[in-house]
Amino acid sequence: MSNRIKPDYRAKAAQSCVNFAAVLDEIQAIKPLIAEALEKCEKPFSQTVGSIGPHPITAEQTHLSRYFENGGRLDAAFYAGDEPDDNFDSDISDCPACLEAYALCIRRKRLRQKRGIALRSVRYYGRKAQGVPA
Repeated sequence: MSNRIKPDYRAKAAQSCVNFAAVLDEIQAIKPLIAEALEKCEKPFSQTVGSIGPHPITAEQTHLSRYFENGGRLDAAFYAGDEPDDNFDSDISDCPACLEAYALCIRRKRLRQKRGIALRSVRYYGRKAQGVPA
């Protein structure tokens, strides 16, 4: 017989649920911060979003929405906190509000990845606590 201590999967499942809820709360907290940052943008662009008869309907567009619409990528220097190269062609670098919103979007993306990990942990330990093979 083994003297090995059997792990307490119920406690681990409960802790996984707490971690999952904490990540969800963090994601929810970032949403208004992104909106707040984008409100600071001067929205210098106009985009046609539809039409009523012959009259086009336009909406203001931020640097960030234009950046994503054009499929742009930020220079790696932004991640290091350095100045971008001269050939950096996106005007998102000229708008501190949109850069702040972009950083928050990246943070939210990382939290969503963390949410997936936490959810898999909840499922794993929940099944182990039930005695079902994971």
